Amino acid sequence: MNLKLIAQHLVPALRQSLRAPGLCLIGLDGGRPPTDEEREPWIRIKYGQASADDWVGVVPATARFARERGVPTETLSLVVKINPRVGLARNLIPWIAARNHIVLERPFLQYRSAAELDQTVGREYQVYRLAQQQPELRDVVPRCYGWAHDPETGEYALFLECVSDMVGLDSTGATADWEPDAIDAALRAAVRWHAAFWEADEKRLGWAGPRPTTASMMADTSLWRGLLNDARARFPHIVTQEVWRRRYALIDTISDWHKAKDTLPVTLAHNDFNQRNVGFRPNGHAPEPPPEPARNGAAKSNGSRPHRFLPHLFGRKKSDIVHEEAVAAETAPAAGSNRPAEVVVLDWEIAQRNIAARDLVELLTFVLPPTVERAQVDRHVETHRDALIKAGVATGVEHDAFLEGFRCELRVQAINRVGLQLLFGAQFQLPYLARINATIERLLDLYD
Repeated sequence: MNLKLIAQHLVPALRQSLRAPGLCLIGLDGGRPPTDEEREPWIRIKYGQASADDWVGVVPATARFARERGVPTETLSLVVKINPRVGLARNLIPWIAARNHIVLERPFLQYRSAAELDQTVGREYQVYRLAQQQPELRDVVPRCYGWAHDPETGEYALFLECVSDMVGLDSTGATADWEPDAIDAALRAAVRWHAAFWEADEKRLGWAGPRPTTASMMADTSLWRGLLNDARARFPHIVTQEVWRRRYALIDTISDWHKAKDTLPVTLAHNDFNQRNVGFRPNGHAPEPPPEPARNGAAKSNGSRPHRFLPHLFGRKKSDIVHEEAVAAETAPAAGSNRPAEVVVLDWEIAQRNIAARDLVELLTFVLPPTVERAQVDRHVETHRDALIKAGVATGVEHDAFLEGFRCELRVQAINRVGLQLLFGAQFQLPYLARINATIERLLDLYD
């Protein structure tokens, strides 16, 4: 997006969000760090080529401004997020398939499942727009100061709070094995928006990716087989003969097992809910009241409360936190509050209408070890279901129906999500590829 257009929209956005009607923008500096493309080489294809006056992707920036004429200059650190003009279905996936001679029966965009990754430019904007009225979303996303829209290109630029050094977040996906408490905390955060959008129809979530159905999954049988066959030939150490046979059988029987998903209520699914996009604030508190830029140019603290659970989520011994839990009890939110202040969820680009188990399965696939036992997984599934019930959800949360939906989503994950990750692996070195494949195999073993 053109930098001048971004700056023009940033002025009214900051005037409103900072309650400074006389605010004057003095400068806007930023750029996409070269290290981003070194760490995630698909960025250039996904977002496009950036330049000094045409920003794309995730751009750290610093706004310099005065609240009114004659007052000292202030600075505010931002992340300006400009989503790609076209979705993955039109750029990255076809590019990888062509470059690596991945044989599919027809172009990827012609498959019905491509809709999940197509026309994504406005989805994240819609989430932040809704977050202004929906605390269930507002509490888990970075603070949004406003946005810009280019009607000629369709692009949106979001002006987001810069949240640094998040615990658990790893954009490369290389680290995993989250502690059980961390997994449950993230699931309870997801339940907030799952419950808020429970049984949402197409009118309410028409901007999100369409709901996958048994019919759409069956229509794409040749896609799932093509991805699986290529992965078997390309990664025989990952997609073994045993793995290939089981997934081929799942593809052949979609019409039998997927129907259980069709009967379950849908909600808003993040659809990329894993450690690459989910983390915890390092100081354990959310940015409310809204942060005010400091006069000296440094980010002013909002004040903090003690870590409520972060220390033991990622490796602390239970015996070490007895005192911290007592302190947390004294500073906990008011009775009745269920606000997951520590959880931050980024990158809503491929949000879709789907069952709640979509986000549950995605997280477990990415953060559980391939040696996980059934008892631990059962506890996470029950944490998710119980939180939905406590949030007031009354349909689709019966134990057997919910568990069957979870089992169905495991199978979809193996065919669709992991299948596409194997496609990405044909072009890029993905440090998590073998691990998530092994984990989904373990989960299929446990719930077959």
